[in-house]
Amino acid sequence: MSSMTTLNSDSKLETSLLESLCVSHDTPRSLTVLLLLQYGEYKQLIIDLSINPLHYCEGDVEKFRGDYLVTAFLQKSINFALPGVNPEQAAIQAFHECEEDCSVFNAWIRKLDPSDENAKVLFEIRSVFHELIGGLNPRMLKYIEDNMDFGPGSTSSISASKQIPSVKISGRPHLTESLYPFYKTIIGDRWHEFAKRPKIVKGNKLGMTVKNAKTKRVVCLEPDLNVLVQKGIGRGLRLRLRICGNPINDQGINQRLALRAYKNGGATIDLKGASERIALQLVTFLSPDRWRDLLLLARSPCTKIPQQFCGPNAKSGRWVELEKFSSTGNGFTFELETMIFLAVVRSCVPVTYWDECAVYGDDIIVPRAFYGEVTRRLEICGFVVNTSKSFSQGLFFESCGTDYFCGQPVRPAYARGGTGIDGKGTISIIPYALRLANRLRVMAWQAGSYHFCDKKWLPAYKLAVASLAAEYRLRIPFHLGDAGLISSFNEGRGNRRSRSKQHTILGSPTMSWESGWDVKCLTESAMRIASFSHRSRLYVVRNAGSRKTVYTLVLPKRPRVKYEIQEVDTPEFRHRFPARGLLDKLRPQYVPVSFWDSGFDWC
Repeated sequence: MSSMTTLNSDSKLETSLLESLCVSHDTPRSLTVLLLLQYGEYKQLIIDLSINPLHYCEGDVEKFRGDYLVTAFLQKSINFALPGVNPEQAAIQAFHECEEDCSVFNAWIRKLDPSDENAKVLFEIRSVFHELIGGLNPRMLKYIEDNMDFGPGSTSSISASKQIPSVKISGRPHLTESLYPFYKTIIGDRWHEFAKRPKIVKGNKLGMTVKNAKTKRVVCLEPDLNVLVQKGIGRGLRLRLRICGNPINDQGINQRLALRAYKNGGATIDLKGASERIALQLVTFLSPDRWRDLLLLARSPCTKIPQQFCGPNAKSGRWVELEKFSSTGNGFTFELETMIFLAVVRSCVPVTYWDECAVYGDDIIVPRAFYGEVTRRLEICGFVVNTSKSFSQGLFFESCGTDYFCGQPVRPAYARGGTGIDGKGTISIIPYALRLANRLRVMAWQAGSYHFCDKKWLPAYKLAVASLAAEYRLRIPFHLGDAGLISSFNEGRGNRRSRSKQHTILGSPTMSWESGWDVKCLTESAMRIASFSHRSRLYVVRNAGSRKTVYTLVLPKRPRVKYEIQEVDTPEFRHRFPARGLLDKLRPQYVPVSFWDSGFDWC
């Protein structure tokens, strides 16, 4: 028995839920998982254990769904400190491996022989890439300038908890030397009153966020003003992708093609560390001159590695020159990699099959007949195909967070996140047990083909609910997210009221006669974020599950008389008064809903 893994409250909850799932499923695989749990072999369970869809036949949908669930449930958990496993060191090692791969590719492409067969492939891809990205004309430049904005995350000088654009740009915002001559244009009239003279830095800073118990994810924190330009460029590339028939505003196209891949002969492709393997010379080779110059202006040429990752004798962090073009954290990496992969696909797939192709980041779907040629061209461009998550035969296909076996959804519920943190590494004040209960409920709904919730998984769901404090057991419809327990219409009877009744918003009684209900759910406490003259006040209230922000402006109709309540939701208003990070308190509050999602009864 392994005695070196210490369990905290979150990991104890996860293991108890997995035990219940194994007992409910009752197959040889669930017995294997149960024995590993009982003997404390968490490293073998989380890292070594895997499932092969090729070992199942067409009639094994329910068996595969359950086996997949018990195998994968803990594999994205961050709550186990496994012996001999250092997640930070694994992430740094992967970072350096990707840099070495990019260095080898850069050296090869600098000495490219045009007569070489692989060189001919690159020229074909470049021709398609030029068609996709188009020209960088004044109209596109204006579009990029108009869409420059900050992202929600950290920058090289400001943490994610200070998400206000005016804070990010006040003080001395960072930018690279290449952008310094343009900083007044970048700041523009919108931020002029907040900004001071920027500070020139060499590049971004290496940071990390959670991924799983085996490794963390490297995310580079870009200079403040570089982020503004990068986001604008990203919006421009996103527009070009939409014009070229591959929109990336949502994952729906990839998910639908993955659903039909079993019957229509599709293949799904996933890449290892795709964002970290976009080599510098690949982008400069593929891009038209003006686009190349703009992308080079906005990128960070160097990364500062923190002291703790520079060896035991290092006295400070060190700067390294990047062999990759951009990394995770850059504001246009996602759009750029999507365009590169789309160029690879369309360079070898005839136009008549383009409707059967889709690219969303490193999630690629192509007709099965072209799988071999597409993967060959991706490898020529320096990328590594993840063979364990790429599928060109069999009954199982996955893309963009959806998994299908014989065309049936089999996506497992993952134990992701923990107390105070969600599955993406973002701070969250939603109780972890509530999030786990909702994931199990949605998985049971999926197992019931979205018509009912399969009661086979009810014991584990009840266990998660039982570990939740009573004040958080609010029954809500599915579309409200994690603002309560996702429930059926009948279960929510005691937690809703007719909308024709009088209710209160921020202390002001109002009447509503619209159809629907008022449902009590968890919200982050109302917070006053600004005051104006004549006792006008601005409040922000957010749905704790969906993170949707509602701005409420309280205006006096007459001095010392009644107040008028207005909801304000315009881009200008959000820029001026953004929501200030997370609030530290949840409270139940009634919110209006016009419908209740069906299919959540246990059967």
